[in-house]
Amino acid sequence: MIYCAETASLSALEVLANSADLPAGMALVEIEIPEYLPIVSAQTGELPVGWDYSVPSSASKDIGTEWARHKIAAVMSVPSVIITY
Repeated sequence: MIYCAETASLSALEVLANSADLPAGMALVEIEIPEYLPIVSAQTGELPVGWDYSVPSSASKDIGTEWARHKIAAVMSVPSVIITY
């Protein structure tokens, strides 16, 4: 599994939300997702209570586990816990 964000700054912000510093070995890699790959999008209103807790809960972990188990799409897009809009 690869963690991604739409921008480098959002990726760094997501890491810094749980750490005082960016990891020394952190690397930024640009990827391109082919248009033919389906992307499952989790909308804020569809997510269970607790998905956005500052400490990861079983609710947020279960979302990824279910996505991986069902193999519906190669990519899952989820909203940021830090920047909600």
